[in-house]
Amino acid sequence: MARSLIAVLVGLLCIAARAPAQGKPSGGRLTLAAGAVLVAERDEHASPLRYDGAGPFVRVSFETRTEQRALVVRLGGAIGTLRSAMTGADDLPRQELTRGWIDVEYARRIVARGHRTRWLLGASLAERGTVLRHLTVPAGANIVGYALYSTAIGPLVAIEATGRRSRLGAQLAVPVLALIGRPYGGLYNELTLIPGGLRFHLATVDAFQAGDVTTAYAMELTRGAELLLSYQLVVERYRDDAPLSFASQAASLGLTIRLGADR
Repeated sequence: MARSLIAVLVGLLCIAARAPAQGKPSGGRLTLAAGAVLVAERDEHASPLRYDGAGPFVRVSFETRTEQRALVVRLGGAIGTLRSAMTGADDLPRQELTRGWIDVEYARRIVARGHRTRWLLGASLAERGTVLRHLTVPAGANIVGYALYSTAIGPLVAIEATGRRSRLGAQLAVPVLALIGRPYGGLYNELTLIPGGLRFHLATVDAFQAGDVTTAYAMELTRGAELLLSYQLVVERYRDDAPLSFASQAASLGLTIRLGADR
């Protein structure tokens, strides 16, 4: 199954690579963004209950693009406090969330409709880590931590529409192959792994299903800067002896600085 999915992904990349290679070089764009994220998750290692909540996040990204292709690298992190239907007046039990990610995306133009709209096809490599500190007793007592780490690769499809002083885009990335780790252990001042608690597995879509939908609107402020509004929906589900499901919605406001030849 894994070999078949890899073959499909390679085929998609070959289709994308057949697009013409011409294009005006770009000096790149650096974006600093911040916003709020809403999270809902259920990790049956920690609890059979669903926990949800909100928190802030920050993201730094760099992209370089021409008329024919686009390369984007993003780094981000979020924190938050999650509560369930069982959370009482003492704010217990609750979960403290820490999540970080690195996304690398490459896509090439496959269809262009006029001079303002284009479709792109490529691949996404997403590395994400989610740590949950599960608090069931007052602070200072034994706290247990649970985590999900994933490095996933899959196809990406995007559409972009460009105006005189603005850009509107949307994209969908769906991983087809992932390396999954689910460490857990006692969290005092440092993480102490429970014996046998660190496990890594290679997972296909049979075991790990995920999707990442992003929309963004950029408006030119000056020749060298843009205002960026974005929304991202991420859904992940890992089927294991103790399944995990995770969903987040994030809205952000950012500033994009054009560098070099892109100014």
